[in-house]
Amino acid sequence: MIALLEQGREVDLASARQELPKCPGIAVLRDAGEIVAMCALKRVRSSYVASISKKSGYALTDAPEVGYVVTDCRWQGRGCGRTVCTAMLQQAEGPLFATVREGNEGMIRILQANGFHQKGRCWPSDLRLGMSIGLWIR
Repeated sequence: MIALLEQGREVDLASARQELPKCPGIAVLRDAGEIVAMCALKRVRSSYVASISKKSGYALTDAPEVGYVVTDCRWQGRGCGRTVCTAMLQQAEGPLFATVREGNEGMIRILQANGFHQKGRCWPSDLRLGMSIGLWIR
């Protein structure tokens, strides 16, 4: 799964190596046993939620984050990301949030289709110079 996240170039891989095994839920789509898309429900981390609240200017309450969403480049454009995210989000209860790079239209469409709305202000990405991150909540 880390190799797939590395391919997507949207997440901090050091953090993902630590946090992915602690996720309470992970949805995957496989082809011939190979993971071609994934979506995770991350554990609640109060200090992380507080940092997102500060960056966005939106009073976010402790909630799980939807993240680690990636589709193998050979499978992109086929609805795989939507499939795994929708499966995960149909099982999740209560408030959720996601942080998404501005311009990641595929992920934004998936979130909107699942009842998420952008809140607060965008902030500079730590991973991609010149890019901004937005907060989405449901």
